Amino acid sequence: MTTGDPLLQLTDVHKQYRSVRALRGVSVEIRPGETLGMVGESGSGKSTVGRIVLGLERPTSGSLRFDGRPYPRTARSLRAIRRRIGIVFQDPYDSLDPRFTLRRIIDEPLRTHGLPSGRDRIAELLTSVGMENADPDSYPTTYSGGQRQRIGIARALALEPDLIVCDEPTSALDVSVQAQILNLLLALQRERNLAYLFISHDLEVVRRMSDRIAVIREGEVVETGPAAEVTSAPQHPYTRALLDAVPATRPSERHVDANGSADPVVAA
Repeated sequence: MTTGDPLLQLTDVHKQYRSVRALRGVSVEIRPGETLGMVGESGSGKSTVGRIVLGLERPTSGSLRFDGRPYPRTARSLRAIRRRIGIVFQDPYDSLDPRFTLRRIIDEPLRTHGLPSGRDRIAELLTSVGMENADPDSYPTTYSGGQRQRIGIARALALEPDLIVCDEPTSALDVSVQAQILNLLLALQRERNLAYLFISHDLEVVRRMSDRIAVIREGEVVETGPAAEVTSAPQHPYTRALLDAVPATRPSERHVDANGSADPVVAA
């Protein structure tokens, strides 16, 4: 696959839950190393897109391709794609089992796929997210919300994915901590050439994180394009309404240092 070819493609994806049409012909794509921000209000269908990309749900109709190949239909075949797609959940308090040590939490995807791990690998992953002083045998209840989200990101990196679905990854955190996590995600993207599907209701955060933006409303993508164009010259009334709801903004540089914790993407 060349750099310009899509890593992920959704074409005319529909999802029906009994009488509810959750998705209505969603077509988007993500290239290697790119962030596609998907923004919309609660219930717009953006998290449904994330679950379908992860293979946790199947579309009612439409097609998905990863690395140029159609998504397989069997659970066994889907495992190969799931190894290449990570997930960072919204709430770090709910997504990390308090009964498990950090070692077991980060090991979980490796065990699921029958891959070897070890103390050095766990230490490497914790260091990559700024948690080099954390004890692998400690429990997540020892740590703050921001630190727990870093642990969740380390787990998402364990299989060395090409794409990570970030489903509202900072909405449960304080603003100053949000900035640190967003900067960490940007630094990891730069170092590892990661692609992100960045799902959020917060258009300001999406604008600062994304290369391109897809605006979704009632299960339909109503506008998509480069982040600067979508936010500076929106074409759809819904996009304009989302922009009007954003408070006064701060400077929008995507500045990241080697540790992912320098100048915040979103100022406190």
